[in-house]
Amino acid sequence: MTKNIVNTAYIYIAIFSVVTIEIFCAKLAFETLAEITSGLYFFVIAINIVPIVLILFNKQKHVAMGIIAVIGFIIIPYQLYLGNKLINIKEEAANITAYVYAQKVDNGMYPKDISGYTFTFPELKKNFNYNQESLEQFTLYYYVGNEGTSHFYNSDTKKWGYYPD
Repeated sequence: MTKNIVNTAYIYIAIFSVVTIEIFCAKLAFETLAEITSGLYFFVIAINIVPIVLILFNKQKHVAMGIIAVIGFIIIPYQLYLGNKLINIKEEAANITAYVYAQKVDNGMYPKDISGYTFTFPELKKNFNYNQESLEQFTLYYYVGNEGTSHFYNSDTKKWGYYPD
């Protein structure tokens, strides 16, 4: 009897943990893949209700746990990968911005491009786009998992922004 209660508690803790991580990943997807994918992830996460109800009524527990695991494997690993990539990209973006401002101090103007910048993470070079808007203004764009999303820094406003296409 006690063993059964402990096993049931472990199942509920595991389900709660997986669903919580899925929700975190769906929120992260807003930054990495845009709002439509994030919404789709939340819809898929809602499907967890079916297996949870099955478990609560002691029906098809193994199938229900399998469904929860599959949903977790669909969402969690890729979003954790993109979350790590987002951290690296944000670091690189801050470094590029510092480089551009240093060029302005040294040369009196923003650089036409960032070809003189040495990337800390060279594999992320393709994720960035730099535009010198004028002699006194530049914009740095980057994306994480989807080119349709646009994180950006504008020197005129001195603010970071995000447009989830």
